[in-house]
Amino acid sequence: MVVRDREGLRAPVKDSAGKVVMKQFTVTAAPTTTAPTTPAPSNLPPTGGAESILPALLAGATALHYLVRGRSLPPRLASHWDAVGRPDRWVSKRRAAVTD
Repeated sequence: MVVRDREGLRAPVKDSAGKVVMKQFTVTAAPTTTAPTTPAPSNLPPTGGAESILPALLAGATALHYLVRGRSLPPRLASHWDAVGRPDRWVSKRRAAVTD
């Protein structure tokens, strides 16, 4: 139900007790415009160079560590310690190798 007031504007709809039960309003979107395209800046730093070698070396060293020393590790490894320094969370050797 659309109720218009004296000026022709949409007024709130009220129930029999006079409480507002619904307000109607209209939303109109602004017209869209296409933004002009700007070329990519030419002073971007190169990527994929020496800075990407370090993470690969660290991942390889971790894998090599578990291949060489994995058999001598206990089946469960501590993964978290409490405030006193006692381990309070454990993971399997396999999970530790995958998440490291």
